[in-house]
Amino acid sequence: MPVPPPTGRRRPRPVARAAIGGGVLLAALVGACSDANSNPNSDATAAPTSETAPAEWRTIAAAGEAPSLSIAWRPRDRREIPRNVAFDLEVQVRREGLPATIDALQVSGWMPAHNHGLVQLPTVRPAAGAASHKASGTASGHGNDAADGRFVVEGLLLHMRGQWELRFTVHHGGRPSILVDTVEVDTPPLPLDSPLRLDDDAIARALTFSPLPDPPPDPTNAVADDPAAARFGQALFFDARLSANGAVSCATCHDPGRSWSDGRTLAKALAHHPRHTPSLWNVAYNRWFFWDGRKDTLWSQALAPFEDPREQGSSRLEVLHVLDGDPASVEAYTQVFGIWPGFADTERFPPAGRPVDEQPLHPHQQAWDTVSPDDRLLVDRAFSNVGKALAAYERLILSRRAPFDVFVEGLRDGDDAKLAALSPAAQRGFALFTGKAACHVCHDGPNFTDLEFHSNRVPTGEGVDPGRALGVLRLKADPFNSASAFADDGGLVGARKLALAPRAWHIPGEFKTPSLRNVAVTAPYMHEGQLQTLEQVVRFYSTLEGAAPPDPSGERLIEARHLTDAEQADLVAFLRSLTDETLPPELMAAPAPPR
Repeated sequence: MPVPPPTGRRRPRPVARAAIGGGVLLAALVGACSDANSNPNSDATAAPTSETAPAEWRTIAAAGEAPSLSIAWRPRDRREIPRNVAFDLEVQVRREGLPATIDALQVSGWMPAHNHGLVQLPTVRPAAGAASHKASGTASGHGNDAADGRFVVEGLLLHMRGQWELRFTVHHGGRPSILVDTVEVDTPPLPLDSPLRLDDDAIARALTFSPLPDPPPDPTNAVADDPAAARFGQALFFDARLSANGAVSCATCHDPGRSWSDGRTLAKALAHHPRHTPSLWNVAYNRWFFWDGRKDTLWSQALAPFEDPREQGSSRLEVLHVLDGDPASVEAYTQVFGIWPGFADTERFPPAGRPVDEQPLHPHQQAWDTVSPDDRLLVDRAFSNVGKALAAYERLILSRRAPFDVFVEGLRDGDDAKLAALSPAAQRGFALFTGKAACHVCHDGPNFTDLEFHSNRVPTGEGVDPGRALGVLRLKADPFNSASAFADDGGLVGARKLALAPRAWHIPGEFKTPSLRNVAVTAPYMHEGQLQTLEQVVRFYSTLEGAAPPDPSGERLIEARHLTDAEQADLVAFLRSLTDETLPPELMAAPAPPR
């Protein structure tokens, strides 16, 4: 049934639906009764519209002593039975297929599974225009007689999900005959005209998951939202000259053609890496960076791969020398950050060099030792600006209008076309996501992540990756962290942020909760790429088959959810509905050089 346009806030009221099953004595679906629908004595006063078109009649027939007695019924002014909302029925009592004169009609409901009936009794009255046989009968479920057997049942309320019996007690000839039909309220939903399948609670939850707002500001990066900085950063992102062998760029592992990842189980650039390459989608929303959170700003994260021997294997001095020899890069830097310091003097600025504190004999460290403190500060400032330009570009890699978001727009404005963006299976999957499967405990909010660290008990390779427990120590020692002199707010935000990140909260093996936006196109999954498909991920959390044992001192979030195969399929359908890879084409490759 199409959802009527709501008033005020224009949020559609969800309708819980009932699937109508077989009667206890006998129930058979019949087509819409053309004779009943065209009856001039019908209560209907206007031609039905697409929103009020009557439901089909259902017929149940008595057995035993009253085989010729039957009842046809249907919801009045609606196409299905709602849950926990009072509604009316139209009823026709027939004998041998003809309208029957009876003494009275009583209607009630019963839930066999819970051994209880209705919380309120409906009122039964003759339908408008029906001939009365005698003026008797009471309210509370007993109705006046009708000579032509037509009644209206008002105020029927099926307040719980599950199987209900509708019991029609026909009083005729001094004896009652009970005819029973069954309905399934909310289990499962019917294929109806309306695309909406969620109840009130699920709708309220869905509204908290969309829309995804603009990325939060970064006070540590004064050029975070500067278009010129983003253009410069885009050129840096695709520039393989900044690596030791001239062949590895940021895009090597974060390939826009592979949804900003690399499709590998474990990362590989100059060498193999022990962790999986995370996608860059919506990286601007992160609170911490890398799987272990050892960086706390996007710009400081962008610096690390340059100097990691397994990734680009370069050094800050090598990066700056490449830029120094490229007039276009110097011009772009100057436009964003002001005066370019200039690094052509190799006596002051060796061709390669960086701090390698744990290896004092490393050639990079030995070259760094020759640089004066003032020049080191100059190098570090320019190097940090390289990271800030990269961050300005990466903040544009946004996924914000997946089919799920379109669906939530439909919930807000009552647009059936938007509601149809989410399939019935995906809607059921969302209900599981925030219900039985409890995925939202960690994957919460419009970016589907709590931004923090957990042990998910997925089995790992040899050894123990300390994860966040070591990452937080590395973060506090990082010379480019958000409390450093290179933060553009003077370290004000970072000082508090780092003070609230004690190592004692974390046990080995905790890793950052990734966003689930575009999760369907960023396989494989987990920090070591252990699971290759969404189906494997959902099955793992459903069964915990092969899971690592929980740490006795760790949190207790991961429990087997025991989802059926159908539920697992629905959950995967929902996860696929979070896909939106729409970006301006000009962001997907290196920009054209300035003229």
